[in-house]
Amino acid sequence: MALKPKSIIETAVELGRGAVTRGAELVSRRLPRDETDAAPTTPATPAVRSTPGRARRPSGSPSTVGAPKPGAPGGHKSATAKRTTAAGKKT
Repeated sequence: MALKPKSIIETAVELGRGAVTRGAELVSRRLPRDETDAAPTTPATPAVRSTPGRARRPSGSPSTVGAPKPGAPGGHKSATAKRTTAAGKKT
């Protein structure tokens, strides 16, 4: 009988399944589970209450919050803006 990829994969899966089952059996014998192993229960954290009248508002315009103007150091740069540096000048 010729070896086919499907039979090889099926054999590998069967061996893996058997190894996992055997490992789970060994662990359950070595570490018996009792009632003290259950996860501790804690009271639920209360939901955060929103304060009426304190709705979140967007910040002001860039000029009112101290942002640099476009083109200034640290400001927004346009990909289509003309260069004014030495690298942009033609010789």
